Amino acid sequence: MAYKQIDISSVIDLKSHDGISEKIAQRQFDVIKKGFEYLSNAENNVIYIADEVGLGKTYIGLGIATLLKHASTKKGPYCDVMVVPKKNLQDKWLKELRNFGSHNYLTSSAGHLALLENDEIIKDRLRPIEDSEPFSILRMTSFSSLSSYRKGHREYLTNEVFGNNGFCREMLLRARDLKYFNKDFKTELLKLVACLLNAMSNRIDCLIVDEAHNYKHGLGVNASNRNIATMLLLGAGRDDKILSDFPELKDRMKSSLAKKVICLSATPKDRDIMEVKAQLDCLLKKHPLRKCTEREEVLNALPGILIRGNMEYFLEEQIYSRNQCRHEHRNGNVDLAEKAVQIELGNGFDSVFWQLLQFQSIRHLSQKPNASFEIGMLAGFESYQVDMDKKVAAQTDDDGRDVVQKEYEIVQHRNQKDSEDANIIREIVNSYRKNFGHQPPPHPKLSRLETEVTNQITNQQKSLIFVRRIATVDELVKRLILRYDRDIILNGALKFTGRYTKYESEDVGLMKKAFANSHDQERISHAVSSFAAFPQVVKWWRKLSSPAKSDLKDMINYCYLRGEADVSKVINMIISTKKPSRANLSTVLHALELASERYFEQIDLEDFTAAENEEEELRYDSFFKSYFTKRHKEGFLFKQKVYRENFFDLNIFLVMLSDPKLKDLAQKTAWRTDFSLASAERLTGKRFTVAQELFRNSLLQEDPKPIDGRRYHAKELKKQTFITELLLIHCKDELYSWVSKHSTVSMREFLIHFMALNALLISIFQNGSGLLPAFVANSTGKKINKELINLLVPTDAPFHFVFQEVRTILKDYNLIISVNFQHRDSQKILSQLNNMSPVVGASGQDKNRSTIATRFRMPGFPYVLVATDIFHEGEDLHTYCQQVYHYGIAWNPSGIEQRTGRVDRINSLSYRLLNSTGVRTFSNKVQVYYPYLSKSVEVNQVVKLLGHINTFVRDFNNIENSNNYDSTVGLTDQVTEDDIPKAIQERLHSKYDIEFFQG
Repeated sequence: MAYKQIDISSVIDLKSHDGISEKIAQRQFDVIKKGFEYLSNAENNVIYIADEVGLGKTYIGLGIATLLKHASTKKGPYCDVMVVPKKNLQDKWLKELRNFGSHNYLTSSAGHLALLENDEIIKDRLRPIEDSEPFSILRMTSFSSLSSYRKGHREYLTNEVFGNNGFCREMLLRARDLKYFNKDFKTELLKLVACLLNAMSNRIDCLIVDEAHNYKHGLGVNASNRNIATMLLLGAGRDDKILSDFPELKDRMKSSLAKKVICLSATPKDRDIMEVKAQLDCLLKKHPLRKCTEREEVLNALPGILIRGNMEYFLEEQIYSRNQCRHEHRNGNVDLAEKAVQIELGNGFDSVFWQLLQFQSIRHLSQKPNASFEIGMLAGFESYQVDMDKKVAAQTDDDGRDVVQKEYEIVQHRNQKDSEDANIIREIVNSYRKNFGHQPPPHPKLSRLETEVTNQITNQQKSLIFVRRIATVDELVKRLILRYDRDIILNGALKFTGRYTKYESEDVGLMKKAFANSHDQERISHAVSSFAAFPQVVKWWRKLSSPAKSDLKDMINYCYLRGEADVSKVINMIISTKKPSRANLSTVLHALELASERYFEQIDLEDFTAAENEEEELRYDSFFKSYFTKRHKEGFLFKQKVYRENFFDLNIFLVMLSDPKLKDLAQKTAWRTDFSLASAERLTGKRFTVAQELFRNSLLQEDPKPIDGRRYHAKELKKQTFITELLLIHCKDELYSWVSKHSTVSMREFLIHFMALNALLISIFQNGSGLLPAFVANSTGKKINKELINLLVPTDAPFHFVFQEVRTILKDYNLIISVNFQHRDSQKILSQLNNMSPVVGASGQDKNRSTIATRFRMPGFPYVLVATDIFHEGEDLHTYCQQVYHYGIAWNPSGIEQRTGRVDRINSLSYRLLNSTGVRTFSNKVQVYYPYLSKSVEVNQVVKLLGHINTFVRDFNNIENSNNYDSTVGLTDQVTEDDIPKAIQERLHSKYDIEFFQG
């Protein structure tokens, strides 16, 4: 393929907004230019961009691909394909592809942008690659699921995958005769399907492989199905058995389906440089490393295909590398302090229990021949919860395959499935519960983390906590939510004193009482389920004429939480393991019958605009959020009111009227707008909504018919909603700055931005941190504007943090839009921010990972994200978080670096603080924690891991060394806290940065 000469600076611009530093944008431009010049040479077919985590490899890859397409002289369709690890990264790449097309590709046409709006760019299943589709985003997991022995799979492949193509139908029929669809031939079927996909596909002009290190194990004896399928589909190799059984394929298969390949990974090498060759072997038949058999040969060739840069800061007239702008807490502490305190075992019961557990675990592990354990494979280091509280039935993964319940998301060895101490913990904890009650014993490390993170939430500091075990996600989320509800809300924001005692209303009192009744929801839920199973209760329920939507357990829970005396008495008896008498049952059934009418009434209440069930249920949620669901009538009715009224809608007319440059336009537009449609509306809130819409439409009319709208606009258009009053009076400077920035574009663009801002602000009060104070203000029975402002604005106000969140959204609007909502679609924004919670968890069970990441990139809810390694690569979580806890440690140092890179990257909170202040201070740095209990066997694994991390960080910029990161920890190793390796403090240099590129 030939490429024409182009002026690159007239095609792409990497500094599309002020948030991108000049230095970073220039480096990205230089790498793109070098990569394009290299790949536009007909002899070169692959480049590897291996920049450190967070330097913008996605944009570099898109930049190179865009220039190749722009400069191509090819006649006819041009095909770009991206391959990414998982489904959530497909969403991310589509977002970035659209963003690059809209803001960085200067000559992007309307037709090009229209192509990017096609959601079918994301491929949920592998199909033959069509050159009629200019963009396709595939996921690696799809390559693993090409074969199945389920009934009907051949018909599915014939009709759905290959579109009933005659040749493919014939091959699949022969495969059936050769038993390829039998369980024992699953791998052979996968190979055949991959070969057929290659034969039926058009050539790929440019292939981008994100996180290419996933192919590091190559095509050896134990090669994964994913690697084999990728190799065959891309024509990087052939399979003799398949070609023997299906010789017709030989002439149809294409060698090196992709003409140009761009590999992206911050960690192309884990242990040995030969891993880079193994990756390319899966992607291309011919490449510069194909004939290399020795490490030295790869090392000699590498400068010709690989570019790796480090993130650097120019501060205090010096250049610092990324590691110098992190603070690594290697003393085992969890508190945010320069001189932090280790977590030590005291003399309390939790310490005694821990030591008993450790003793039993060591005794158990000592029976192994080598008396050792794998890093991160002892559950007791994380929590005492071995089994999941909530089992998810019939789970499927992103590719529709059944998922077996598992303890760990990612393990080093495929045969490792369970903690090595799981049975020990289960036995001891069950014994504890029998003797001391249902709750698990306190965990010294978990309790300290819980307390510290709660303190940070009080200051609205975000934390990203990585764990290994899925059960730990559930336990930590549950505990942190309870602490949030109890310490921050009940004993904090709702503990009104001084001039705020007037907010202790009857409705607030009822809410507090409901919380007191529900604080131990686990035991209550168990007791409710037990009571609902009583034969007398079941018989009574069957006789009751109940609506279809009703549920017996839900009704009992409803009555209990509302404090129905007789119901509460029986449930509390069951909780305390007492059996209710026949008289008790008779009384409580009578009480339930009396309460049934109210229960049936509330379940039939009209759903409000944002449906609660559109999204997967959260593991656990804050009581002070769930209070506004149907379970609690007072809270639910208020939330309906929030959606019905216009408290939180920003009045565009008043905003424009407040700006000297827009005032005249606002008045003239109001004068000429026909508001008769609005005045015809019966509901006040609806009249306001329609009036706003009519006014916005009128702003877009170039030559409207003159209409005297003075009488109406003076009445309804000037309605001072709460959010409008808050911004015009108390956020005056921030609002003026926002309007000044966004009123210089066309009116259509200004209105799009305005509605996006409106949606961001609405989400705070409808679904986020502002809903509770709005309820408190409304419960006074006075004007909500005045009371809510009083609860938010003064610095000593109980909900002042919500006011700070509003100001942050105004100040950081462009940043928030660029990282989360490039579409600027107000309805999509409201939908994505529909189910906000102060603490969230994420594991492979959660299919809405992109939405979770979007919410965590907001300045308010959620304050804490607890995640397994499912989030260790791909998603950016950096916008307002600068604290990473490696609570459950991974064995692999590259995995640890990938985790930390979720928040340590371009435009992160720390990045912005460092560059805006120009100095390195403790508070400006990314904070990285490795919590462990001192004087315990846990020290042994931390010593080994941190040593591996230092080796990985030092050697990676040189790459030459071959490292063996032993994951086995010996129980008899004599180590202490003094052996903990210190974090690397010297500046790091890359030998493979752009100035050393030889391609």
